[in-house]
Amino acid sequence: MIILSLAVLLTAAKPLPQRDAIVPAPLYQTKKAVKVYQTPQQPGSLTVQSAMEDVLSFYLFDLDGNLIYQSRLKQHEQQTIEGLQPGTYTYHAFDADEKLKGGKVDLKN
Repeated sequence: MIILSLAVLLTAAKPLPQRDAIVPAPLYQTKKAVKVYQTPQQPGSLTVQSAMEDVLSFYLFDLDGNLIYQSRLKQHEQQTIEGLQPGTYTYHAFDADEKLKGGKVDLKN
């Protein structure tokens, strides 16, 4: 009797709604998604270089959490951020809503 009731319950259960599968970016892609470094021979500037095939959203913050710079980099685009004060900054790079990379960069004189 219990086995029959369980079988009826299982067959009467509604299937879960289908959801779009979230497929994370491959690890090699996320590590190489963006390069951020101090621009050589240009004090107060950083270079941001996208290695993505898609558009990449880039955000740069100071250590207080204030947004200093934001940009959308196109396929393999490189941008220079100028007029920055020496110090440590954090950055985050996204492909759509998926975080690909984040980190810190030290800017020296």
